[in-house]
Amino acid sequence: MNKKLPEDIAHALNLLKCSENSDIQQTKIRFFKDGIDILSDCLEKFPQYKQLLKNYKLSYTRSLITNLSNTKPDINFDDWFEYVLMFGVKVEEEIKQILKANPKLRTYFIDFLALWAEKTPSELKESFSQFIEV
Repeated sequence: MNKKLPEDIAHALNLLKCSENSDIQQTKIRFFKDGIDILSDCLEKFPQYKQLLKNYKLSYTRSLITNLSNTKPDINFDDWFEYVLMFGVKVEEEIKQILKANPKLRTYFIDFLALWAEKTPSELKESFSQFIEV
């Protein structure tokens, strides 16, 4: 028997698929974050789908990192910073699992983090200003 997924889960999966298919980094990031947020909300809302939702989060996170490693896009600081925040806040546990299981992706991920790691503190302050503004 093939059960139909709740609308919230189906919507999240649609957003994640749109993220996968986008070539525009800001669009990819926005759809991914929104899809992951909805899946995370659904973990509490639909406990009967808990394992499936965790699998979706892991799968789409792996897909995103794999896509980034395969295409090696030219990423500006703002997009890089969005990815780093997203990886550290939204999908931290999934990232840890993926990097532990896949040395090739781990190497790429470390290289990805190093892309803009040399930014000066004053430039970082400017990037954080959007979070500090009242």
